[in-house]
Amino acid sequence: MASLPRVSPAPHPTDFKAVQEFMRPKVMPFINPDDEGNVKGWIHILDPQLETRDMDVNAGTYVVTNTPIWSGNARIQPIRNTVQTWRASNPTTTRVVQFWVEFPPELEIDLKPGLRIAVEIGGNNPWLTEYQYVVIGSMNSSHAWQTTIDTQTDLENRPNYDMSTWPKPVDGPCMDCD
Repeated sequence: MASLPRVSPAPHPTDFKAVQEFMRPKVMPFINPDDEGNVKGWIHILDPQLETRDMDVNAGTYVVTNTPIWSGNARIQPIRNTVQTWRASNPTTTRVVQFWVEFPPELEIDLKPGLRIAVEIGGNNPWLTEYQYVVIGSMNSSHAWQTTIDTQTDLENRPNYDMSTWPKPVDGPCMDCD
């Protein structure tokens, strides 16, 4: 009977830094750019209290002006569940989407419900850039090396963000994006 390849033992769960370094090479390929520099997902986290909106009545659209409170690489994962087509507060089509990000340890960001996420680069799915994602929660254990942000997106709401002055991903492959 063939045996599985031997994997080095994982560090003790209470050694957060060692667990983070042990898991980093296993998790980061899903988040960071590949060897050719192709970004898998580039997002901006926005505080709606800091934004302004300019409505174009003729086009039926509006331009949102805001400055991100954080920008960086992320894995974007729509959750496989039923699409909600009706809610008491909003009778449009919505879906839950998760974002996996790795914040620098020194960054203290309050991921409170109501924050917005704008996707600038959707990797292999360019449609991810078309929607506005509203934070409904954030998960992290005391020893997590990543943050999972749960959002809800309204599939019928397509804001027009002006991202021209927002931070951009670095060009080329990312060997260790910290």
